[in-house]
Amino acid sequence: IQGETTGWVELAAEEGFMVVAPEWQSRALVEGTSDTKPNFFNCDGLEREKLIEWIEMLEKKYPQIDTSRIYVTGLSAGASASTLYGALYSDVFAAVGAVSGPGVDKAELEEVVKTYEGGEVPWLYICGDHDFFGMIPVDGSSTNSFQVAPGVYIQSVDPASSMFSFIRSYQKINGLDVSKTYDMSLNEYYGIKFDKQEWIKLGFKDALEGTLANENGNIIKMLAIKDQAHWNYKPEAAYIWDFFQDYARDTETGELIRENSGALERDGEGRYVLGDLVFSAVAGAGGSQERKTVRLEIIPPEGAVGQEAASGIW
Repeated sequence: IQGETTGWVELAAEEGFMVVAPEWQSRALVEGTSDTKPNFFNCDGLEREKLIEWIEMLEKKYPQIDTSRIYVTGLSAGASASTLYGALYSDVFAAVGAVSGPGVDKAELEEVVKTYEGGEVPWLYICGDHDFFGMIPVDGSSTNSFQVAPGVYIQSVDPASSMFSFIRSYQKINGLDVSKTYDMSLNEYYGIKFDKQEWIKLGFKDALEGTLANENGNIIKMLAIKDQAHWNYKPEAAYIWDFFQDYARDTETGELIRENSGALERDGEGRYVLGDLVFSAVAGAGGSQERKTVRLEIIPPEGAVGQEAASGIW
């Protein structure tokens, strides 16, 4: 059910990439026996090294796979595990996309980060402000989460709900200043100072987007979606895929490759900026979904003399 509601299947057909989603079994084998046990975190044995073995098997079966562009994403506990695996296997995954991930694996990730010697790991985290685990706002103030008793919300009694440690870990992994604690005056959901933050539309929902860059470029992106609960939202798939496409991994050295290092930045009005030039992109007859025709309007910098706005169709 989860795989069918993510939007990834349709997007893969449109964009021409492969999506592999292991089915989460209700029971798992007891190690070394033929007995079974209730299964929650083990995901039918496809965790840690078994996951990597599985990827290697797929690479042999499908040699057309570009091994420099393997990404990991997940929902809920899968988002937490993806966040951990991005650090554990930074030589395998080119980027991580986590959706509605509580801090289930944060303690282990904190230990990994203490001695981390891998490369940069791009990390995208998405959460709704109506998530029933109350991960955002990160100060635990959500009243849209589970009530375990009248007026008592789950994030106040379950330490696994907090994900702020994930932010700190990925700041350290990527050579950024590590936030000592949250400051909700900086960002109402994630409590950190972003290099750039703006309200955008994701599908029909409003979302607050923030990005962090290290000396090599953007490396962390975080999104808080208004009125979104703890479940898949199909527009997230294209949003995550757009993030993934900016990164690849050198399979020999493990070094991160920025595929779109010359990408245009956006200003607060959603226009694209290249030096002193500002571009506003408008979908043409082909429609934004097909990404066919785009009109670029070039707006000269304020105060420029002898320059006029120009536009063209591509």
